[in-house]
Amino acid sequence: MATIHITKGHNIKISGNPEKKINTLACPDSIKIIPDNYDSIKPKLLIKEGDQVKVGDKIFLDKNNPSILFCSHVSGVIKSIKLGDRRKIEEIEVTCENNDASIAKPEIDTNKCSDDDIKKILLESGLWPSIRQRPFSKIADPLTSPKSIFVTAMPTAPFSLDLNFVLKGENDSIKKGFDILNKLTSGDINLIVDRNKEYDIFPEIDSVNKHYFSGPHPSGNTGIHIHHIDPIADKNDIVWYISLQDLNDIGKFFNEGIYPSEKYISCGGSCLSSPSYYKIKKGMIISDILKNEKINPDHVLISGDILSGEKTNMEQPLNFYSEVLSAIPNNKNRDFLGWILPGLNKYSLSRTFLSSFFSKKQTNFDTRINGSRRAIIPFGRWERMLPMDIIPNFLIKSIIAKDIEDMEKYGIYECDHEDFSLCAYACQSKVEVSKIIKEGLELMEKEG
Repeated sequence: MATIHITKGHNIKISGNPEKKINTLACPDSIKIIPDNYDSIKPKLLIKEGDQVKVGDKIFLDKNNPSILFCSHVSGVIKSIKLGDRRKIEEIEVTCENNDASIAKPEIDTNKCSDDDIKKILLESGLWPSIRQRPFSKIADPLTSPKSIFVTAMPTAPFSLDLNFVLKGENDSIKKGFDILNKLTSGDINLIVDRNKEYDIFPEIDSVNKHYFSGPHPSGNTGIHIHHIDPIADKNDIVWYISLQDLNDIGKFFNEGIYPSEKYISCGGSCLSSPSYYKIKKGMIISDILKNEKINPDHVLISGDILSGEKTNMEQPLNFYSEVLSAIPNNKNRDFLGWILPGLNKYSLSRTFLSSFFSKKQTNFDTRINGSRRAIIPFGRWERMLPMDIIPNFLIKSIIAKDIEDMEKYGIYECDHEDFSLCAYACQSKVEVSKIIKEGLELMEKEG
């Protein structure tokens, strides 16, 4: 057990925080499955347009690792398969018909299952993709064994879910989920909780190491937890991780035979009239989620939080791994002589404006970057936002130069783009730091 207080980072005070009230949305007319949600896979279809599918039926597999399967979250008909350049599978739309919440698989007696049996069940049921690995933040390789597995219960990104609230009463499923994880590794199972918060969703589990973290964002990121508890030394040093919600789904599947077709999400942002929590079908299109909101072309929708999420639109589903949907105003206007104004209403992390001397209040953030891109100048702002024993300035420059040896030396294998999103936000040079980190990881994986 470790107790760690993070001092570097920042909690952005953004308006539009969701109300802690769960709105359960009815099953939509159709859902979409996007293969690009899963990094480093090459999908091969197992169905065709017009086929009937049931909840849990196989939709496609990964050509790189055919044992990894992806299944339908609903019962219905394959309505359409959209192909892009070179017949790349861009999206699969499935109609929702006869979707009863009671649809279930046979219950599984884990006491009679070997470790290999458990892994086979997770692969065959399509639940395996919820388990990811570092380095490279991709779906875990079932042929490897990790040195440890991480589960975090304290997301700190803007608009994050209160997991203790949404998973209340799921103690048995969570406990079963941890039992399943223990069968996948001989290493440690690490649960990360907020030191300043009381939890009532975790039963006593002897086989799990509980660690306590506190401090500003990104203290809730899995990459920060791995760095401080079980650091990654090289590309062969494998750590797995899974969200608490997905862990609960696995536990419920093994406990009750219920196939996990729903998830909780948080919808926040100043563009929403009633930001709140929602219980939705996985793959639900955003227009169905926000059907009671007035979203116009001047609004930017983000699958994920505002720092590390990806821009999306109303006709797309939320990213498979995202638990946050953000909506902020799109604004490209620049303030005339903005750098010379006193800036009493500016949200600043430096002493550039007078607002930095006063307590920060919730602000309506938009898409402006407040300046132009310029050369990288080492002012130390990246270092103040990154609670890792890494020199981000040197690492970023080595990635830009595509210097493989230096990238390894400066700790690229420990990194993920979400851990550097605050660096990008605070950057005086307007450098897309997290995007560069992602490109660096892709290069390292390609080079092998």
